[in-house]
Amino acid sequence: MAVLTTERLYETEGSNQNSSERIIKSGVKVFNGSFVGVDKATGHVESWVNTASSATMDPVWLGRCNFQAKELDSNGENSLTGDGVIRCTVIEGETLRNVSIADGADTDADVGKYIHMSDDNVCEFAIASNEDPTAVVVARTGSALYTIRLFTQIEALALIDDVAV
Repeated sequence: MAVLTTERLYETEGSNQNSSERIIKSGVKVFNGSFVGVDKATGHVESWVNTASSATMDPVWLGRCNFQAKELDSNGENSLTGDGVIRCTVIEGETLRNVSIADGADTDADVGKYIHMSDDNVCEFAIASNEDPTAVVVARTGSALYTIRLFTQIEALALIDDVAV
């Protein structure tokens, strides 16, 4: 899996989640369903990249961008490019089903392990010392597929001091 070039929709479950309207960072394109982070200076969202080493993004806040099909960009893609005003709904604490994890061992032993997102589309178990976990595996749903739960910002902040990586 690579950085998104089109929308990425996940099957979700439960309602243990928070959502907020956030401005998309000016000049940044985000796709519906992509993992996004928050720019520390502006509070605007942008596509998630390996932000733990980035000085510009909050490394512990991860959500998933969500907007309606009516919000297509001028190319007809289900994406939005920020102009400093355009907003999207950012969902945190969401449970996603049938998620592929790049370095998953495809065993039940993966359940309960922390993962992080290395970009707006890729989940990994390998968490480097300068990265923070952004989700936890709650079930194995099939061959190399998992149910994961994204942490809320408060949960992620609480984990920073408690997780040795």
